[in-house]
Amino acid sequence: MDFFHEDIDVNFTNGLESNSMISKNDNFFVVDNVIKKEKSIWYPVYKELVSRLDRFDISKKKMQFPEIYWGDEKEANIEEMKKRYLFLAENSLFILAPLLREESDEHYNIRAIIEKQKGSFDGKRHISLMNDIYLSVLIEKLLFSDTKLEDSEIYQKVSDYKKNYYYGEELKKGLKLLEKGCIEGDISNVDDAMFIILKRIRGYIEGQVDSLNKQRKLCILDEYFRILRYSNDGKKWTSGYQLDENDRKVNLDSMSEERFSNHLIPVIMVLNRGEGYSRFINSFKVRKDWHSKTYSCLGMSEEDKQDIYLKLHDELPWNLEVKCEMEEPELNSMIDSRLVRPNNTSPCDLSFRIKEGDIFVYGKSFYHLCGNCGFIVKVDNSLLSEGIKVRIRERCNKDKNLFRKMELISELQALDDKSLPHHKVLFKSKDENRKKDNSTFGTTTVMR
Repeated sequence: MDFFHEDIDVNFTNGLESNSMISKNDNFFVVDNVIKKEKSIWYPVYKELVSRLDRFDISKKKMQFPEIYWGDEKEANIEEMKKRYLFLAENSLFILAPLLREESDEHYNIRAIIEKQKGSFDGKRHISLMNDIYLSVLIEKLLFSDTKLEDSEIYQKVSDYKKNYYYGEELKKGLKLLEKGCIEGDISNVDDAMFIILKRIRGYIEGQVDSLNKQRKLCILDEYFRILRYSNDGKKWTSGYQLDENDRKVNLDSMSEERFSNHLIPVIMVLNRGEGYSRFINSFKVRKDWHSKTYSCLGMSEEDKQDIYLKLHDELPWNLEVKCEMEEPELNSMIDSRLVRPNNTSPCDLSFRIKEGDIFVYGKSFYHLCGNCGFIVKVDNSLLSEGIKVRIRERCNKDKNLFRKMELISELQALDDKSLPHHKVLFKSKDENRKKDNSTFGTTTVMR
C-alpha cells in the first residue's frame, strides 16, 4: 500500500532546502548525504530525526516508513479520534478557565489613556486567556500520538486536577472572570472553547520546524476542525481551518465566517519539532491538491461527526425520521386512551423527518404533524431527552390554543389532499412539500 496518494515534497530540517522526496512508487526516502556527514552542523538534527523513526536500515542508507494499515486499525483509530475530541470538549471549560486572567492595573491605565483619546474607552477591564505552551504540548500528544486516551498524560492530569484543591480555587477564579466576559469568546460554550483549543494547537504546530510530520498533523487537525464545523442541519462541511471554495459558496453563514476568520499567530519555538512519527498519524489517508496546493485528510464520516455532535449538544438529529401511523393502544387498558384525531384524517404510512420546533404537547404525550399528509403522529418519548421535553413544554405553554390550531391544520391538510384540480387549495401540495425537505408539513408558518 502506498504511503501517500501523490508525491509530496518533504523539507525536514530548519532552514535547509532538501531535494528529498517521498514518491508514490516508494515507501521510503533517502536523506541528503551532506546532512549525514558527522562534521555537518545538521548532523545532530539528522540523528534526532532517525531516532524518532521505527525502522532505520543504515546499511542501505534508508529511513523507512511502516506500511499503512487499513481495515480494523483505521476504524479503531477513528473511534480513538472521536474519544479524544469528546474528552477535550467535555473538559474544555475545566482546562481553559484557570488560564483566564484580568489585565493588570498598569496595562489598564495605559489602554485607558490611548482609548480615551480615540473616544472608544468603555471602562471595562479586559479578560484574556494565557497561552500555556506546556498545555499545547500535552494536547498535541493527545491528538496525534499512539498512546490511548486513558493512558495519555493530559487525561491523567485532568483526573488528578479535579481532586486538587488549589486547581479548584484557580478554576473558581476563572469562572468568576468568565462572568465578566472573555475577549476570545464564551468558553462556557463547548464549540467556542473547542475552537480556541484547536486554534492554539494549530498555531503551536505551525511554529514547528520539523516539516516531516508537520503537514500531516495539520491535515489531521483539519479533520478535528471539520468535526467542530458540523452543524446538524444536513450541510456537509469540507473545510478544515481554512475555508474552501465549496463551503464558501454553499454552507457559509456570518457566524462561521467570523469564527474562522481570526488571524492565526504561529507559536515559534527554537528546534520545536512536536510529536514525531506515530501509527495513528499514518492511519489517515492524505491527498494533495496540486492546483490549490492544499492538503486534505480522508478520515471521519458524517455519521461519526453527527454522533460526536449529539453527545455534546442536546438536540434531535437533523435526519431523524418517524413513520406516519396510528400508535398502538396501551397494554392492559380497558379503554382506548389514544388521541382522537380530527375528522377526515388518516395516516399515510410514509416516513417523514421531525424537528424539535414542530413538536407539540397534548396531556403527557408529544405529537408532530406528518410532513406528507398532516396526520397527527405521536412521537415516541424515547426519542426525546429530558432537556428537549422541557423546552417543548415551555414553548407550548406560551400558546394555550396551539393544540387546537394543530388539529385544524391537520384536518385542512387532509381536505386539501382530497380536493380536485379545480378546487381551492389552502396549503402546498404533498409533492411540493416533499421536494422542500419533507421535514415540516404545509406552509413555513405552521409553527412559530
